[in-house]
Amino acid sequence: MSLLIKNIIPRLSGNKGATTANWYAGMGTSGETGGDVITIGNSNTYKKVQGLWLNIENLVTGAVVTVRLYHLINDIETKVHQQSFIRGTDPNGLWMVSGAMAISGVLRCELQSDKPGDISKSIAWEWAIE
Repeated sequence: MSLLIKNIIPRLSGNKGATTANWYAGMGTSGETGGDVITIGNSNTYKKVQGLWLNIENLVTGAVVTVRLYHLINDIETKVHQQSFIRGTDPNGLWMVSGAMAISGVLRCELQSDKPGDISKSIAWEWAIE
């Protein structure tokens, strides 16, 4: 995250990194095919997610990449968003949350690829919360 942004908005915090998983045949916490990319937040806290970005450039060109977001609603994890992209057609950088998204507890992101070559690839991610 830019130092300029952190200095202008001191309440903003975030993290960045990468997750490697079997995106083709693994299983996410939800039980669906793919894998967990990142979990944002803590139980019993309220936050505003200002941004969530993923980079799919390491996946096989032509893969249909499906991103799913899960959030606890009344203590039951519920899929709240699902969107698919085509690697090599859509941008490699995916802006999954843009603007203020209030969460109570955690927001979890899963990803799935339809290409068998994506069994041990890295997905870079970055998020910001307030």
